[in-house]
Amino acid sequence: MLRLLAIHEGVPGHYVQGAYANRSPSLVRAVFGSGVFAEGWAVYVTQVMMDLGYGENEPALLLNHWKFYLRAITNALMDVAIHAEGMTEEQAMAMMVGGGFQEPDEARAKWLRARLTSTQLTTYYLGSLGMWETEEEARRRAAVAAGAAADAVPLQRIAGGLGETPGFNYRAHLESVISHGQPPIKWLRRALFGAG
Repeated sequence: MLRLLAIHEGVPGHYVQGAYANRSPSLVRAVFGSGVFAEGWAVYVTQVMMDLGYGENEPALLLNHWKFYLRAITNALMDVAIHAEGMTEEQAMAMMVGGGFQEPDEARAKWLRARLTSTQLTTYYLGSLGMWETEEEARRRAAVAAGAAADAVPLQRIAGGLGETPGFNYRAHLESVISHGQPPIKWLRRALFGAG
């Protein structure tokens, strides 16, 4: 768990993303960074690490990784249900502990957090989806530029696991994503791919 936390919070997660964001010449982006971008990046790049082979022979690490990803999904569902559907504490605890395999103390803290910071718990999952959609588009464009078909990029089943794509360079893509500060993902996509 500590290794996953180090990836999410440190390298190549928030620390690296923050260091790149600090290089942005845009004062607006420096002051008004998108939480969806920041948390989405950290969740997304953890999966990228797994896809690139980090911990591939360590089932316990991979199990914890998928538990964390399930937590991001569960927390997003719970946050929305609290504010839009009147979810009770008992229902939230059942979802987080029974469905998301979270520890009871962690789940209680999330219940309180969701009530104090509406929508913040959704940023992890929704941001990671935006990052994956951005990567898929970058892969399609790279494939076409390399003379392959856009459908050379396989459809994702859950998150990650896209394998090789003609012309796609992971490092170049990752650096291009975080080199624009911390904008909303919609504006990141415009910066990377132009209007549209």
